Amino acid sequence: MFPFDISEINSQIWKKYPYLNDVSPEISNLPDGTSKLVFKGFANTANGHTLPISIIVKVDQEGKIIQISSSR
Repeated sequence: MFPFDISEINSQIWKKYPYLNDVSPEISNLPDGTSKLVFKGFANTANGHTLPISIIVKVDQEGKIIQISSSR
C-alpha cells in the first residue's frame, strides 16, 4: 500500500509522544507525493483534565519524517 514501513514511523511518534501509545494514524496521500499521518489521542493535564490532541506527521516517499505539528 505504501512504499515505506508505517510501524517504524509509529514507533518514533510513540516514543516522542507516549500518550499516543498504540494509536494508529489516519493516513492520506498528498498531491506532491508525500503522505500525511494524523494521530488523534488525549493527554491528561496536571489538574486531571483531559485534552484532545492531534499530531500531524508529513512523510516523504521513503518514509522519512519531514514535519511534525500538533494541535490542541
